[in-house]
Amino acid sequence: MLFDHAGAALAAVGVAVHAAAVPRAAGAAGVAVAARAAVTVAAAARAAVAPGAAVDVAVRLLALGLDELCFGDTIGVGVPPQVRAITARAVDAGIPLEKIAFHFHDTRGTALANVAAALSVGIRCFDASTGGTGGCPYAPGAAGNLATEDLVYFLDASGLDHGVDLDGVLRAARFITDALGKPLATKVGQAGGWDPATGAATGRATARESA
Repeated sequence: MLFDHAGAALAAVGVAVHAAAVPRAAGAAGVAVAARAAVTVAAAARAAVAPGAAVDVAVRLLALGLDELCFGDTIGVGVPPQVRAITARAVDAGIPLEKIAFHFHDTRGTALANVAAALSVGIRCFDASTGGTGGCPYAPGAAGNLATEDLVYFLDASGLDHGVDLDGVLRAARFITDALGKPLATKVGQAGGWDPATGAATGRATARESA
C-alpha cells in the first residue's frame, strides 16, 4: 500500500518499479496481484487529493502488471461525488472497471454511501473489515474500516449476490471484538440482520453468547 499524499505517492511509484519482478513472478505462478493506493481522496493534515493525481498513481502501478488497483479513502473524508469522479477519471485513463476496487473507512459515516456510489458506476470490489476493526493511526478520530457485516447486509438488502453469509460474519465479528476487548460497535453488529419475510432481526447474539 502506498501511504502518503499524492506527491510522495507518485515518487513511491518510481521505487515500486524496481519491484516489477513481483507481479511477473506471481503471474507466472497463476497468482493475482493487487495494490492498494491509500489516501487517494485526502491525506491527514494535508489538502484534498485531486482525482487526476490518484489516477496517475493507479495507471503507473497497473503498468507493472497488476490485476487490481484499489483506491483508498483511509482517513474517511470521502463522499459519493468524489468516488464517482475518481472512477470516471480512471475509466477515461483506460483502466477497466473490473480492475478497480475501493477501500473506505467509516470515520465520518460515509462508507456505505460511497459503496452505493461506486456500485452505481459499475464497481464490484470493496475492502471491508469484520467488526469494523482497523483504522488509520494518522486520522484524528478514526472510527475504523467499513464493517464487513454492514456491507454484507447492504448488499443482501440491495439484492446483490456475493457469496458471504451474514450470520457467519456476525459470529466472527463478535469473536474478534471479544478477543480485542472492545465492544462490537458496528450498526449491523448491534442490530443484526433483518428478515423481510418475518420482520425479525437475524444473527444477533443470544444472552448465552453475550455472557
